[in-house]
Amino acid sequence: QQQQQQQPAIHDVIMQAELEIHEVEVEEYTRNIANLSRDMTVVQGSVLDLSEHVLRQGGVLLTIEETMGYAAQRTEDANKQLLQSNARHSSDSRLLLCLLLWAAFFAVA
Repeated sequence: QQQQQQQPAIHDVIMQAELEIHEVEVEEYTRNIANLSRDMTVVQGSVLDLSEHVLRQGGVLLTIEETMGYAAQRTEDANKQLLQSNARHSSDSRLLLCLLLWAAFFAVA
């Protein structure tokens, strides 16, 4: 009979120990979930910062691209003007040479 009374007591002790182990596991799991949640919040903030940075850089790149396009167009226009000026200068130089030769011819004659 004494052995029968000890069995429920041992059984209660084992059940209590299992319950305490389970409680510790649940607390650890809860801490891990809370840590993971904080880490995810940090990652989310980092991703948002990165996306803002990428958007700003995209705007800067667009501005640079527009400026380069404008500069290329202005350079092309300047080249055209230089070619026109060079052509006029050559034409004017030939005309002046002809006039000088004509004046020299009449001066000698």
